[in-house]
Amino acid sequence: MALLEFNEVSYIYPNGLKAISNLSLKIDRGEFVFLIGHTGAGKTTLLKLIHREIVPTEGTIFFDNVDISTIPWSQVPYYRRKIGVVFQDLKLLNYKTAFENVAYALEITCLPPKKVIWRVPRLLKNVGLWEKRNFFPDELSGGEQQRLAIARAIANDPLVLLADEPTGNLDWDTAEKIMEIFLEINRRGTTVIMSTHNLELVRKYKKRTIKLSRGYLIDDYIP
Repeated sequence: MALLEFNEVSYIYPNGLKAISNLSLKIDRGEFVFLIGHTGAGKTTLLKLIHREIVPTEGTIFFDNVDISTIPWSQVPYYRRKIGVVFQDLKLLNYKTAFENVAYALEITCLPPKKVIWRVPRLLKNVGLWEKRNFFPDELSGGEQQRLAIARAIANDPLVLLADEPTGNLDWDTAEKIMEIFLEINRRGTTVIMSTHNLELVRKYKKRTIKLSRGYLIDDYIP
């Protein structure tokens, strides 16, 4: 059964730009999906629609059998607890340590302090950052910052993990290490949807690939 279903979805920005056009697709639980396409193809808009930052101009989006465009804004924060996001600009809190960045993602869901203290070490160990738990983001390398962003994104055991160009500014070796973390998260059952310009990663890992062009779905394949 599909976890995510787009039915003839279009999205037009207030300036008149049509970023997504008549898009229909299904993504099943546990899938790993690459989103590819040139700049302006609609990849980031697609991720924003899933995250409910924006709602479709036309069409419907079902997530876990719920039409998310009908969710009241007051309920959106609760919906987003099912979704982890690694943003393109990471959005790390520079005044908090690695430990505190991950802890904060748990604290805002009102998780009891004892459970926060128990879960944060496990999350940081999963991404290889436990030894740098007291470092601030600007004391970490680019790859380490990405790993911290991933740990924070999976803190609440989301059903789906969205990643917007997570390897865009990384060298090949570091990008591969980041990919291995995403693959391990996927093996544990989390659906992963990753936008990327790195076609070498797409060719190497041979996962389902959705290609967009000017908002249209033009290909859906496994390399």
